[in-house]
Amino acid sequence: MAGLAAEVPAPRAGPLVGEVFAPPGAVSGKIYDAQALLATRVGLSPGGELRLFHHSEAAWATPGEKARISPYKSGGGLGQGFYTSTIPETTYGPAEFQLALPVKAFEGKKIFEVYSGGTIEMPPGVDVLAFRGQQWTDEFWLVFKPGSEDWLNKSTTVADFDKPGEVVGWS
Repeated sequence: MAGLAAEVPAPRAGPLVGEVFAPPGAVSGKIYDAQALLATRVGLSPGGELRLFHHSEAAWATPGEKARISPYKSGGGLGQGFYTSTIPETTYGPAEFQLALPVKAFEGKKIFEVYSGGTIEMPPGVDVLAFRGQQWTDEFWLVFKPGSEDWLNKSTTVADFDKPGEVVGWS
């Protein structure tokens, strides 16, 4: 599966239960326990690793060296944040940043999942936004919102731009 380490997948959990968050004038969605969402939707066990990609026009750090991640380095239609996807999205630029996070790093974290763009109001206590279409696939976006950078930087096992000549995709 794209974006997933070659770990033994967790058994698919029962129905995922989320809390509806629907602020007036903003996109509604559900708040989930991050580990439960990763186990149920993507089959990652607590010992697994989530692999993500970020693309930009130019590398903002030295390729091949661990870089500090900031939610102020990118932004888009879902508001300020560090945008990542489970597949390479080269339409956003040729410079590929790879990010790996152990699932255990998501312990106690919440993810706000939405199905459409628009005005996003993040629920209190939630610093990761998940965006996907109506059917969950291996392809989705995680946007790490401002305030998540300390946790994110402490938790990453990989956080660097590809060196010149590396192929697109996990390397």
